Amino acid sequence: MSESGYIYLIYRPGRYSKIGRTANLTRRLHWWRSAFHEQRRHYIPLLAVKVPDQIKAESTFHAAFASKRATTWDEWPVTPDGEWFKLTPKDVDTFRGIAQDLGEMIFELNNRWELPEEPSWQSQATNGRDG
Repeated sequence: MSESGYIYLIYRPGRYSKIGRTANLTRRLHWWRSAFHEQRRHYIPLLAVKVPDQIKAESTFHAAFASKRATTWDEWPVTPDGEWFKLTPKDVDTFRGIAQDLGEMIFELNNRWELPEEPSWQSQATNGRDG
């Protein structure tokens, strides 16, 4: 049974990117924005796409970037068997292409796909909608 939802890509400057899924994009992005604020760990939402089958879509993305998967317990929440990847700007562009094929683009951080430096969360706009 398929469940519609969202696939999102978030990025921690200088570290890893997470490819995840959720039924409620707004709540999930808010969690990432606030969960590590006191530790000064900032996660930047780069892209989100609405898909008809979030489990299948997430598997597609994970398979596409399997060779880029985190292989060490670098720092929590990064685990070597999880949803964390060491992506390059070219990989992010590939992610964007796959996302456009799978569903409706909800937001993109910018059109150039440059991985940003440390963000100011107050200035980052997320145009996500609840599903």
